[in-house]
Amino acid sequence: FEASNYGLQGMIQTNEGKFKEALGSHQSSLEIKKTINDKVGIANSYNNIGDVYYQMGNYAESLVNHFKSLKLKEEIQDKNSIANSYNNIGSVYHALNNYDESLKYHFLSLSIREELKDKSNMAMSYNNIAINYNAQKNYNEAVKYQQLAIKKHSELSNKKGLAIAYGNAG
Repeated sequence: FEASNYGLQGMIQTNEGKFKEALGSHQSSLEIKKTINDKVGIANSYNNIGDVYYQMGNYAESLVNHFKSLKLKEEIQDKNSIANSYNNIGSVYHALNNYDESLKYHFLSLSIREELKDKSNMAMSYNNIAINYNAQKNYNEAVKYQQLAIKKHSELSNKKGLAIAYGNAG
């Protein structure tokens, strides 16, 4: 219970831009989860710490923590969480302008999401892939994946997702 409170506090602090405090809260949550060997909780803590470092622009530390999270998620074989980790890692590589690595991880994420028939997150993956192709000036592939994102969001009647996809399409 205490670990969850620290984790929640860390998320609120992140949303408020209090990154140093958020790291402290997530670290406290992580330490408690380690003492009870809560692998799911430990993976989530590493993910949250990676997210805070991403928000701070410290992409190297973000990757370190996202890869720690991914390793644990692979051990517990939680495919949905693995897909989310791949997505997060892809986003960090995008921020580093390493579009080839970003695409690699976004395609890994997409593959799992397709297997799980997770249409909402498939749409997000299509969008992320399109953004990377656009950054590489590979406009044909960017348009192809942006159209897939728009189609999937339309099927789901996801107006927010559609707005994002249309905005990215220009």
